[in-house]
Amino acid sequence: MNRVFCKLLPLLLSLIMIIGVIAPPSAAAAGIIFSINGINSPTSYIMKDGRLTVPAAYFREMGVSVNWNEENQAVVLKRGEVAISLPTGTKYAYYLSGSQWVKETLDTATKDKTNGTYIPLRYAVEKLGMKITYLPQSSKIFIKTENFATLAALSDEGIRWLYKLTEAEAGGESRKGKIAVAATVLNRMESPEYPNNMKDVIFHIVEVNGKQYYQYSPVLDGRIYDADPSQDTIDAVNEALEGKDPTGGALTFFNPDKTDNQWVRSRPVSTTIGNHVFAN
Repeated sequence: MNRVFCKLLPLLLSLIMIIGVIAPPSAAAAGIIFSINGINSPTSYIMKDGRLTVPAAYFREMGVSVNWNEENQAVVLKRGEVAISLPTGTKYAYYLSGSQWVKETLDTATKDKTNGTYIPLRYAVEKLGMKITYLPQSSKIFIKTENFATLAALSDEGIRWLYKLTEAEAGGESRKGKIAVAATVLNRMESPEYPNNMKDVIFHIVEVNGKQYYQYSPVLDGRIYDADPSQDTIDAVNEALEGKDPTGGALTFFNPDKTDNQWVRSRPVSTTIGNHVFAN
């Protein structure tokens, strides 16, 4: 009996690893919220060596092909012409560059668990040509598989400034009003008329006939520095980051009771939300 069991053991272990790769992720552990292309997509995860690992099967939700290579005891992920192979129990991966596999060292190891083979999330996402952004204030991870020019230009610092600006400009507005304000700032990042990174958009100054014009009054009067974003503001900004835009693509906004700026008042109006008029 022991001899038979010893002969069957390698086969049983292989089957367990294959099932782990194929099986869907279990319920997400409390703490981090995962979003793929603006849709909440929960998954289980493990924090190891300061790095986040998730079941390889989770990448199927990103349109990635996930398979098990028995010979190399590795999970193989493929997206388009890009492929990576991560041998279980090791701190290295192989990246297909052209027709050659290139070995790369990882910060944490690929590990087999009962519900799947866990692989480094950021490494795999970025290696497969996608974008990942972590918002520490809301413990939320955004993954974009396409059309992520704006997200790619964001940094943790830029997002913090967007939280503060939205609070300073729209702290007393509804959730929709806050989303709208944040969306207009993000829209400017995609416009060739404005800088292409968040901090520069917020602190942008235009000089006309020797006079400097700040784009946002909280920057001019310094309120942005003391702004303490509420959880509602943070959640609203996160919705804008996920692609929600109730303004229909507006690039600017103003409170008609508080500004006499003729330029902003001359812009084509797209909508009014709360105390703000949104325009292009």
